[in-house]
Amino acid sequence: MFAQPHWFRIQRDRWGIRPVSWKGWLYTIVWAAGICIPFAALLLSGKLFESVFWAIVMLVALLWDVREVRSEMAKSDQIDDD
Repeated sequence: MFAQPHWFRIQRDRWGIRPVSWKGWLYTIVWAAGICIPFAALLLSGKLFESVFWAIVMLVALLWDVREVRSEMAKSDQIDDD
């Protein structure tokens, strides 16, 4: 797990987590850039297969990390009602 559970809140009515600290926002921005920038660069260089592969692998890694964070948060019952 890369993220720390105290950086986020669980959203009750949606699957996912919401940043509540600057470290949570930084984590979110870094993941978005880490997925989008290489994807766009590979796509623009004509490497369709590699760009799709990159996006899939990184999204799976992100989903795994979010699942781990949610699991840790559920243990301490940090649910956000928003």
